[in-house]
Amino acid sequence: MNFRTLRKLFKVDAADYMLSICGNDALRELSSPGKSGSFFYLTNDDRYMIKTMKKAEVKVLLRMLSAYYNHVRAFENTLVTKFYGLHCVKLNGPAQKKVRFIIMGNLFCSEYTIHRRFDLKGSSLGRMTDKPEAEIDATTILKDLDLNFIFRLQKTWFQEFRRWASIRLGVNMPARVERTERKNDCEFQLVGEPTGEYYDVVMFFGIIDILQDYDITKKLEHAYKSIQYDPTSISAVDPKQYSKRFRDFIFKTFEEDST
Repeated sequence: MNFRTLRKLFKVDAADYMLSICGNDALRELSSPGKSGSFFYLTNDDRYMIKTMKKAEVKVLLRMLSAYYNHVRAFENTLVTKFYGLHCVKLNGPAQKKVRFIIMGNLFCSEYTIHRRFDLKGSSLGRMTDKPEAEIDATTILKDLDLNFIFRLQKTWFQEFRRWASIRLGVNMPARVERTERKNDCEFQLVGEPTGEYYDVVMFFGIIDILQDYDITKKLEHAYKSIQYDPTSISAVDPKQYSKRFRDFIFKTFEEDST
């Protein structure tokens, strides 16, 4: 299994791919939305995102590569992000540091203007942006407790949505959203109360950042934080619990539009 096979599966033209990654146009550096310390770059044509990786993430990707290939081959419209290439370069200098990076599809490559971006996990502890309201713009990565909407999907879209694998990565899905408000005494209330105020929106979906292993570091993080906080509110939990919690959160936030 290699990435050339994946690129063929994703119908990526080899010449266009090389031109996007290695052409004369400079890459654009993006601010990192997470705590990983990774650097993110975007190609000039917005088609590809490049992310620096830790050695542990590389090992996870290589270990799951065969299963990943079988998944994306079986589910053409999978929500899981598309990986196109994995590379490592050695920098000049005494340290000769190795830099590992992955090339992925850009979820937000669209003719639509993206007004709000949310990184959702279904957890509540620390899941709010630290930016003041006045500084939030289209590039701000918002989190679970910043989401003040319930999404009302048309019946056919909602049925597709519940099947997950039928939704194409980055698909522009129309919906009505209803603004919500959280109770003042419920600091970690994930889904607020409906207000009756509606808007028409177009949404884009993707499952990203899937290379974090639930290793001893994450287990210790969960154990330590569980002493101080509600264990169910912590992002770092057992994968099965993480999956169930996320699905429960999503199906409270996305509902069928009955109008």
